[in-house]
Order: sequence, then structure tokens, then C-alpha cells
Amino acid sequence: MTTEVELKRPLLVQHLEIGRLATALPMLAILALQTIASLSLRNTAFQDEALYLYAGRQYFNFLRGGPPVTEPYGQYVAGLPYFYPLLAGIADSIGGLEAARLLSLGFMLLVTLSVYLVTARLYSRSSALVAAALFSVQGTVLYLGHFATFDALCLFLLALATVLAVRADWQSWWGTATAVGIVLALAIAAKFAALLLTPSVVAILSWQLLRKHGWKQAVLAGALAGAIAVTGLAVPALLDNNVLIGLTHTTTERVAIIPTSRIAIAERAALLAGGLVLLGGIGLILAGRRGLVVALVFLGSTLLAPAYHIYKMEIVSLQKHVVFSLFFAAPLAGYAVTRMSGIGQGRFANRRWIIVLAVCLLVFSVGSQQAGELFHEWPNTQALMNVLLTQVRPSGRYLAEEMEVPRYYLQNTVAFWQWNQLYWFYYTDKQGRQLSGVHAYKAAINEGYFNLVILRYGPNVATDYAIDSGLKSGAHYELIAQVPETTIFGSGSYWVWRRKDEPPGIDNRTAVF
Repeated sequence: MTTEVELKRPLLVQHLEIGRLATALPMLAILALQTIASLSLRNTAFQDEALYLYAGRQYFNFLRGGPPVTEPYGQYVAGLPYFYPLLAGIADSIGGLEAARLLSLGFMLLVTLSVYLVTARLYSRSSALVAAALFSVQGTVLYLGHFATFDALCLFLLALATVLAVRADWQSWWGTATAVGIVLALAIAAKFAALLLTPSVVAILSWQLLRKHGWKQAVLAGALAGAIAVTGLAVPALLDNNVLIGLTHTTTERVAIIPTSRIAIAERAALLAGGLVLLGGIGLILAGRRGLVVALVFLGSTLLAPAYHIYKMEIVSLQKHVVFSLFFAAPLAGYAVTRMSGIGQGRFANRRWIIVLAVCLLVFSVGSQQAGELFHEWPNTQALMNVLLTQVRPSGRYLAEEMEVPRYYLQNTVAFWQWNQLYWFYYTDKQGRQLSGVHAYKAAINEGYFNLVILRYGPNVATDYAIDSGLKSGAHYELIAQVPETTIFGSGSYWVWRRKDEPPGIDNRTAVF
């Protein structure tokens, strides 16, 4: 005999299928828009991209039987040098810079999906769609989606740990705590800055477990997850002193590269993330007592990255780090917009969706413009590479400001040991004196040590002016090219000097474009 429950089951299944479709189609549209917008960004490799991809290729070649990696990348890479750089180096070996940037896009799409999952678990599917839409069209999010650094991977792993944490009350406490700890350890390995947000994820985990299992299991789970996360960094640091040096120099005791006033940094952070954070604050107010603790953790987490930069008076990389703030602000912002617009309530729900869609498209317009500006904060080096292609050889020595970029593009012709940069340099002159810094550069130029010298008068302008008199004197070098370069900050030039006894340039055509 057919029961009433059996008669209703097909209708229930039908409703579930419609609900999944109603969620899947908007999410696919959101991810598609994010993909198109990120892929529209164009520029040659940034200095950090070139460094990580070059290092990654060296590690990948070593795994395939090549020579060991001798450069101490761990001392100045803000993560384990054989984690993200290796992944990106493999991608770069397959498809060049664009393949490595596609890897970042994949991670950022997964972050957007994580925003949806977190918001849906805490609030509703409507709030989750709005949160994902608002997050995906932010300028810094689009920027990271086409930028081959470890930030996208780190953020994805933090997002995945947060997804596991908010769902902790559905699982066994120890299993969830272990999983969260392992994912957090990987996030820290990808980029040490994840340490800043690890307590936030652990707090979310503990609070979710407290409501189901009680305070004892909540404390134990938080301690277990935190211990696993920290151990994941402590072990490599103990085994490799370079990792400890890198952690200190790039994160815990970082010295500002470009010291900037705290007010200017706060204004920049507000410009990049202030709108979504403000909506997150409104979401906190609307959350009420029931969701107050989790909302406080999320909103507090949005302030950590900007606060770190303001404290350090460091504006470099702020545009990347505020994306971490946007991830934690997005769920609250989505909830706030849904509550204020009344989506899902009353007979005019569809009209309200149209209004929210219009708002998202407006944010997208602003975000895409912002992303384009961020992607042109560094000069396009295509013209410079065309010049250098005719000059470099598998022998000789080259001094270059921001050498990471030409070293990456010309790696098929020039070995790593042939390059020198403007951050540190040691030289023994013909009188046997051991020199360092500016004195070493001056002596090497006066004795014609370098075959080519490329200056930009950019971040190292003080050193440039201190050493260029030996180039301009004409004793050993001649200026062979002045290559124009333009960024959103203004115009300048690359100045290329060649040693006078060098033979005429030849066209090598072996750059990695």
C-alpha cells in the first residue's frame, strides 16, 4: 500500500533538484565572469612572479635529475621555496607564465566557491550567492586571479580550512580538528603570512564544536588543530636554517621596503577593501545574538592584514593581503545585503534580485578598472627583452636592477650565476681588496667587470645614482639603448650600457615568452 510519505517523495526530490539548479547556474555565471575578467589582465612578469617561477623551474629540474639548487631562496621567499614555487615551476615548464597564472586563477575560483559554502552554512543560500558575487568582482580578487605568486594558493588553503571549521558541528571533533590543522599547515607552508589568520580559523572551529560537544572537546580540538598547524612550519624551520631566516626577514621581523605613513596605508586599504568591510560591519549588527561570536571573529579577521601593514608602515604587497580581509568580510556582507534587500521574502523577491544584480555589476565595473590599474603598477618589459636578446650570451656577467625579470625570460641563454642585482654585492678588485655594497659596484664598473649593466632608476634609485658615474664617464662602457617604460605612476626608461670591448650583438631569440 502506498503511503502518504512515498507519494510526497518525488515532489521533494523535484524541489531539491530545482534548488540545486537555482544555485548552480548563478554560481557558474559568477565564476565565468570572474574568469573572463581575470584573464583580460595583461602585462609581462612582475618581479616576484619571475623569482618564484625561476626558482620553481630549478627545483623541478632537480627532481628530474638536474643539478642541485644552490641559491638560498628560503632566505628571501615568504614561504617554503619548494612548495608553491615548485607547483608554479611545473606549470611554467608546461605552458609558460600564462600557465602559472592559470594555476592562480583556479585557486581563486575555489576561494569564491568557499565563500559560498561558508556563507550558506552560516546564513542562507541567497546570502551565499550574494557573498560570492560581491567577493568575485573585487579588484584585488581579479588581480590575484592572474598573478603567479603564492597568495592565491595560501588564501585557498585558508578558505578550505574555514569551510571545514564552520561545518565542524557535523563531524567528529578530532577528525575535523586534524583536517583543519593539516590544511592550515599547508597554508602556512605556502605563505608564512597565514600565521596571522590561523588563530581566527581555530577560533571558528572551537566555537562550532562548543555548541555541539561542549567546552572540553572544543578546547582539545582547537589545541590539536593549532599544534598541527605550527608543527607543519616548525619541522621545516628546524631542518633548514634558510626557512627560519626567511620567516624572520619576510614576516615576523620584516623591515619596510618603502616606509609609508600609517594614514596613507589606511586610506589605501580602505580604497581596496573598505566597501565590503563596511557591509560586513552592517552584517555583524544584523546577525543578532545568535551568530554574534562567529560574526565577531569574521569581522575581526578582516582587520588583521591591514593592521599588520599599518603597524609595519609597509605598503608593499598590501593590495594582495587585503584579499584575505575580503574573504572574511564577504559572508557578513552577503548576509547584510540579503537582509536589507529582503531577498526571499515577499512577492517582489525577483525584483529585489535584479536590484542586487545591478549593484554587483556596478561593483564589477569598479573592480575591473581597479584590477587593471593594479596590473600596470610595474613596467612592461617586452621591449627591454627584445634589446637584451641581441646582447646576452652563455658567458659574461650582467648587472640588472630587478634582475629577476630578465633572468626569468632569458634563462635559456643565461645561467643564474651570470646575474647580479642591486641589493647586495661582493667584489675583490685588482689590488686584492674585498669590497661590498656601493664600493663593490663602483670598483667592478671601473674595472669593466660586467658585460652589460641595466639600470631603471626605480626602487634602487639611490644605488643607481651612486654607481652610474663610472658608466657615464665612457671609460669602459657605452650606452647602447634607452628603453621607455610606463606604469600608472609615470614614465621612465631602462638604460642599457655595454662594455666597449664587447663584440656586436647577435639575435639569440631564446627568451621564455
